[in-house]
Amino acid sequence: MKIQNRLMEEQIQLWSDCELGKSILKGRRPSGIDEFRRLVPLTTYEDYADMLHNYEDPTFTPPTYLMDEVVPGEKYELVITVLKGGAFARYRVGDMYRCVGLTNQEDRTQIPRFEYIDRVPWIIDIAGFTRISENGIKSVIQLSGQPVTDWIAVKEYNEKKRPYLHLYIEVKKEALMYQAMSTDILKELLTTYFGKERSIWQNRRS
Repeated sequence: MKIQNRLMEEQIQLWSDCELGKSILKGRRPSGIDEFRRLVPLTTYEDYADMLHNYEDPTFTPPTYLMDEVVPGEKYELVITVLKGGAFARYRVGDMYRCVGLTNQEDRTQIPRFEYIDRVPWIIDIAGFTRISENGIKSVIQLSGQPVTDWIAVKEYNEKKRPYLHLYIEVKKEALMYQAMSTDILKELLTTYFGKERSIWQNRRS
């Protein structure tokens, strides 16, 4: 609640200072958060996480930046805070944006502009309905009990241009004779872990 209250106080200040806010608030500052919520129908608050530093070191907790702190050319992950709280009071959506400028010459606004780049690198989006995370695949490999020494997952496309997950694995040399069984176990666990849509998996054995 402390974070939500702080963010709400920032919103109150921003709205009190801008022309639109002055018009809606009738030139006066709300006495508190409850009054502000009644006057201004805001439901969420957005800030931006330093995406690349987090990608280089997953244990690193990225700082977040307000809209007036972003830097042109830098890439950010969008972070959403729901001002009314709930199960998803604050979460990272997994979408990556690049700040392309701090102003707009056409309408002469001083508002940062962003362009959508892609999902964050550790999330694979299959057809917009299945999102597969790096940690999720790690969990599946651990659950399988298979002697996997290294792996990489990529999104590829079949001859009909339909996306699927291709998981490349490296196993211990002594386990190569059981490769077919290991592949089937991993495929079954991936299907169970991420959903019943078997069409998103494609099994290729070399």
